[in-house]
Amino acid sequence: MSYQVIARKYRPQRFSDVIGQDHVSQTLANAISGERIAHAYLFCGPRGTGKTTLARIFAKCLNCTDGPKVDFPDDDIKCIEIAESRSIDFKEHKQVMTDFLGKLGIDHEDGMVDELPDSIDDTLLNEAIDLLLEKYDRELVAVYLTAFNASNENRWENLDTILADDERLQFHA
Repeated sequence: MSYQVIARKYRPQRFSDVIGQDHVSQTLANAISGERIAHAYLFCGPRGTGKTTLARIFAKCLNCTDGPKVDFPDDDIKCIEIAESRSIDFKEHKQVMTDFLGKLGIDHEDGMVDELPDSIDDTLLNEAIDLLLEKYDRELVAVYLTAFNASNENRWENLDTILADDERLQFHA
């Protein structure tokens, strides 16, 4: 068996397993139960607060067989793929950020970047956004653009339109 990071090995698999982010877990569970799922969610907060964990749980709830539902079966193949990072949808998300950062000329590794430049040329930024909008769904691009914008002083005109109906969930340290 290959080595697995402890954080991944013991990552919560259901909303009820998550500790410390009850407000986010409950909001997402209520959205699914009440069949009032927003077109995009923005997970905001410091590193290590459970954003990826809750995104994976939420994805399982939305993509499970006969879903969306909060109580998905443990043996559901779609949920297992998400938990094991084998889901094609999750791989596409990483590719979105890799393409975006590459177009901006930012040094990155697998779509992750710890620090963004203080300023980025607005023309180059708009070209990068246009490239993403041609290749990917607006909702998928919106999540990444919002995360990028939260770390960057620049704003661009396309962002407000794209993000008009997103639901922002704030994670606490």
